[in-house]
Amino acid sequence: AETAQVRAIAGEQQARDEQQRAEKNAERAERNLYIANIFLAHRHWQERRPQDALNLLEKTIPQPGQQDRRGFEWHYLQRQIQSQFFELQGHSDSVLAVAFSPDGKWLASAGDDLAVKVWDVEKRVEELVLKDGHRKSITSVVFGPESQQLATSSLDGTAIIWDMGTGTETCRLSGHSGQIRSIRFNAQGSRVITASDDRTAKVWDAKTGQLLLTLDGHELETRDAVFSPDEQKIATVSLGWGDVHLWDATSGKHIRSLKKPNLERLECACFTPDGRYLLVGERIGLIRVWDVESGELFKTYDGHVTRVTDIQFSPDGTWFTSAGLGIDFLVREFPSGRVLSDLKVKGIEAISLNPTGELLATGSTNQKVTVWPVSKPALQTADTILTQHTALVNDVTISPDRKTFATASWDNTVRIWDRGTRQLIAKLEAEPDDCYSVAFSPDGTRLVSVYSTGMIHIWDSRSYQELATKRTGRGSIYHVTFSPDSKYFATTNNDNTVSIWQTTDGKNIKTLKHTRNIKNGQAAQVRAATFSPDGNWLVAAGSSGTIQIWNTKLWLPLNQLSHHDRRVHAIAFSPDGKYLASASEDQTVVIWDFVGQKVKHVCRGHLDTVWDVVFSPDGERVISASGDKSIKLWSVSNGQEVMTLTGHSHRIRGIAIDPEGEFLITTSRDKTVRFWNASPWLPRDEKAAH
Repeated sequence: AETAQVRAIAGEQQARDEQQRAEKNAERAERNLYIANIFLAHRHWQERRPQDALNLLEKTIPQPGQQDRRGFEWHYLQRQIQSQFFELQGHSDSVLAVAFSPDGKWLASAGDDLAVKVWDVEKRVEELVLKDGHRKSITSVVFGPESQQLATSSLDGTAIIWDMGTGTETCRLSGHSGQIRSIRFNAQGSRVITASDDRTAKVWDAKTGQLLLTLDGHELETRDAVFSPDEQKIATVSLGWGDVHLWDATSGKHIRSLKKPNLERLECACFTPDGRYLLVGERIGLIRVWDVESGELFKTYDGHVTRVTDIQFSPDGTWFTSAGLGIDFLVREFPSGRVLSDLKVKGIEAISLNPTGELLATGSTNQKVTVWPVSKPALQTADTILTQHTALVNDVTISPDRKTFATASWDNTVRIWDRGTRQLIAKLEAEPDDCYSVAFSPDGTRLVSVYSTGMIHIWDSRSYQELATKRTGRGSIYHVTFSPDSKYFATTNNDNTVSIWQTTDGKNIKTLKHTRNIKNGQAAQVRAATFSPDGNWLVAAGSSGTIQIWNTKLWLPLNQLSHHDRRVHAIAFSPDGKYLASASEDQTVVIWDFVGQKVKHVCRGHLDTVWDVVFSPDGERVISASGDKSIKLWSVSNGQEVMTLTGHSHRIRGIAIDPEGEFLITTSRDKTVRFWNASPWLPRDEKAAH
């Protein structure tokens, strides 16, 4: 009986062990799946597939009862996508035409539902709807040069000019005997030109609607007509084989026909901003470039697999974008034709560039207007770039109440910034040499700055009045860090020591020697130190790459952690104290199991010295800053790279993360401080403090 009972107990224990292993494996799988989804969403965003990226982010939103694994990386990526990419919904049928206003404030859209919608681009809301103007699908929409007029054309054979101020029709252009395919203003806004299936193009007075010119010379339907930038010429294209005509814009006199053998049917035309060349889109996906003066064919571009429905140039004329019906839009360098970007957009019908060339709007058969960033996204957008420092910015620290942050620079200053407005609050000048490090006490009452001169300055963190000054006599001080209870702070010194100071009076109570910080037979610098979250341990590292651990009760050395073969510049504890991260000149970040005193992961991916490292508030990510000008986020669970942020133009030296994970701050040798915002994005939120 006893044997049976023992077996039963052993069986129950085995079942519990198996259940725990299964739960642990499931937890690990869920964590790894989250990391994989974030990594893939980041890649989708870089590949200009924002909707796919958003879909992956939505998959990681926890269901009731599930753990929320979302950290800085999730919220930052979502903010980047939502701030640069958005959809405008309201049409009930295909959107066939879109146009930005010349001032960039408005975006007009129209199509098969016969409604013309005008959107506020900044607010992303529908501002105006123009109805009851056309009886059939609207084929084109365009703003006048002052953004006060809007013109539309339709398959009903009419064109309308609208007053944007009143939303009313100012004149209706009737005279074509066929469907109108396009309408364009001249540069001054005094005239418009329409292209029609009746094989003509007509020029009208934009104010009175009076017909001024009829350009008749095409063999088949006229698909597009455009004024040259200097308003001296008009180009028209038709469904005839290679049928391009140039006309005098004043008299309507035919100048020349641009025709070559074996050309295809044409769809659209666009002059370069200098008027020297004319680009023509064909039904088979080709774009041909004509020299306007000589009439000779200059270039031919391929790439689209369907008819080219629209071509638009960047303001500076160095690149252009084109739409392939129902499939994609391309961004190309001019005149080389090198493809800068290729984005697949199912059902695309029309495109429009905003005046700065930064945004592109598309209309499509999915009844949506979509606004895209023209340049390839690279997650390099810092919400704020602070440029007041005049030399390398070495360190940054965030106040415990999250209201302010401080930066230390080699311009000899510590600068205090308001977190909400990112405005400079105070400039602390205490030494005639480089400030290496700065730290707020956890209780929020003190700020300590340390210098290459070996000086320590203690400040009241509310008034920014100096309370005490100390000289170590140990050469440069590289780093300062506080104990969790704010009673002490530690400084790392040039002479292989760590000094412990009382916060209240700045008294030096202990100096600790790094027993294994030897390089080339000489005692070397201690570059970094940090206290454990429970305050029981102090760890420090420097030139040798060895990490020394002390017990803070008696300040006795306990152990050393060895892996790096080059100098360690930064170390950080996870919030729960289970893990330690170290950043080194060997270009790696090592995540240590501090409890087991062993390496957990070696994170490789940086291409230069790793200067600083921090843990995310939830302890799930390690964030590193490198001389390769990148910031990398790593998974603590598997050591894999989660995301890379770029934007600094020189080595990144310092990094700090908000205690609630809503923002990241970096400092650099490029003399800037960058603020990376992961709070939810709202239209116009960059103009208000949050």
